[in-house]
Amino acid sequence: MQRQLFIDEYDNVVAFIVKAKFNIDENRYVAIAPVDDPGSKTYIYKIDIDPYGSESITMPERSELYEAFKAYEKVKNDTLQ
Repeated sequence: MQRQLFIDEYDNVVAFIVKAKFNIDENRYVAIAPVDDPGSKTYIYKIDIDPYGSESITMPERSELYEAFKAYEKVKNDTLQ
């Protein structure tokens, strides 16, 4: 699995494992878990791209979260088979 560094709201560098990247319609999402505890919770974020092409992650809208979770579960199950 790929490791990715993120900068949190306090400007700390935090390492995560990228468990999956997936699309729903035109939206892109990423499922990540902390490097120090990869078996803990998996967090799902939406990938946004600014006008300059730089990526950032944001929380999905509440209305998107259920569909994003279902899509992640499908990707995870397809990978295990």
